[in-house]
Amino acid sequence: MRRETIQMWGAIAPEMEANLLVAMEVVRSELQDVEILRRHSIVDAPEDWYHGPGKNSHHWSALHEYLKTKGWNPDTIGSLDRASTEVVSLLGNPAKDKFASRGLVVGYVQSGKTANMTAVMAKAVDAGYNMIIVLGGVTNKLRKQTQERFEKDVLRHRTLWQLYTTSEPNGDFVQPANGGFVLPADGHAQLIVMKKEGSRLKQLRRTIARTPAVVLRKLKVLLIDDECDQASVNSARGEFDMTRINEEIRRALAELPAVTYVGYTATPFANVFINPYPYGNEDELDDLYPRDFITALERPIGYFGAREVFGSDSAETEADEQDMIRILSDDEPALLRPTSPKEKENFRPEMTKSLEDAILWFFATCAIRRARGQENEHMSMLVHSSPFIRQHEYMSGLIRTWVEQRKSDLLAGTGDISSRLREVFEVERERTAPAGHDRIPEDFSSVFAHLPAVLGALCYPVENGETDEPLRLDYTGKPVTCIVVGGTVLARGLTLEGLCVSFS
Repeated sequence: MRRETIQMWGAIAPEMEANLLVAMEVVRSELQDVEILRRHSIVDAPEDWYHGPGKNSHHWSALHEYLKTKGWNPDTIGSLDRASTEVVSLLGNPAKDKFASRGLVVGYVQSGKTANMTAVMAKAVDAGYNMIIVLGGVTNKLRKQTQERFEKDVLRHRTLWQLYTTSEPNGDFVQPANGGFVLPADGHAQLIVMKKEGSRLKQLRRTIARTPAVVLRKLKVLLIDDECDQASVNSARGEFDMTRINEEIRRALAELPAVTYVGYTATPFANVFINPYPYGNEDELDDLYPRDFITALERPIGYFGAREVFGSDSAETEADEQDMIRILSDDEPALLRPTSPKEKENFRPEMTKSLEDAILWFFATCAIRRARGQENEHMSMLVHSSPFIRQHEYMSGLIRTWVEQRKSDLLAGTGDISSRLREVFEVERERTAPAGHDRIPEDFSSVFAHLPAVLGALCYPVENGETDEPLRLDYTGKPVTCIVVGGTVLARGLTLEGLCVSFS
């Protein structure tokens, strides 16, 4: 910046001008080594230490074979392989005694971020990491789901893993009886899946502090922060203040000599706006800014997401937009949810035409999928009309009663409700037709034949953060067909398998 450029804003003190010049040099020094790596990552001069799994990559090989048995497409597995290799190549090198890496992985909503985590975990352990810590959301239900997913997908060689947490209701992290972590055995790894909660994170930090120095020096830690834009980012009002969760994460990272922190999110704005510059105090805790890398996961093949639902501002992608949004009439919101928190206990929702249509279309989608041979797949409908927990029970009861009162007519194909079902089916058959088709190929008679199976399997779970009880919604057993009502727990990471219809 030239002196005359500064002076165009008026005279300033020499000390301020000197400070501006120093600040510019700081920015330059921070930016000069940044480069673009391949197609998907922005990185800060990474070390070239990892080039993909080798012949002794036992954990990745086991995961790879498991995905094949689950029926994954070879192209999808190949894409996961490439994306996870890129992420691992950006982590700190576990062969080093000390490192402190910070990164961010950005993916599409419900697009396989958890699958990428599992692959990254497997490859990282194969490459030399021996402790994986996963911050699995802020609720027990999400933590349970995450724990179960990793145990099923990553822990294929179960004897090589030591677990500090389980999927049980009381299975969250607690400080071990001996106070600290144990010495990792060669080829083995330790796993923690815990909530982002101040008290739990404090126990983690205390455990690190109580771990003998000789053990701590051997730990190569990968800390994965799922939904890292929620709770982790410092949202304190004061410039020098910290929220408790943010502080506990930062303190835990500061006490680990060899650690990589990787955040996963589909909404990265809060994370990239973290202040990347320390305040000048050497004792200041390093924040969670992704200073070492930001990498974006590829859009999965056949992905159905925001662009297909809401369209795009670009004329080139208008062809991808599909007619998926149905707008409620102006009078319906007041019938579905209380307008004031004071009414949250006593307000009773009423059935509206839009909710009826949504339920009937869900029945039709389940029947269509059964007609296509997908009877062994999960099928879900989401209803989120209010943030208030009491309202979830009321809404679920309303839906159950409405369906049960009309069930006999639906099964017999009689009455006004059966006519409504046919009407909804015919309208949506054209509006939701796949690209390149005029309508969904199945006709009403072939779909109606599967309606008894749909209604016979239907259940009405409620999922919210009211209690620490296990999930009422369980996808681990036989196929589930459900209308699930809930709140924030459904909006923040809890996966609904086979989601067909959302009403909110």
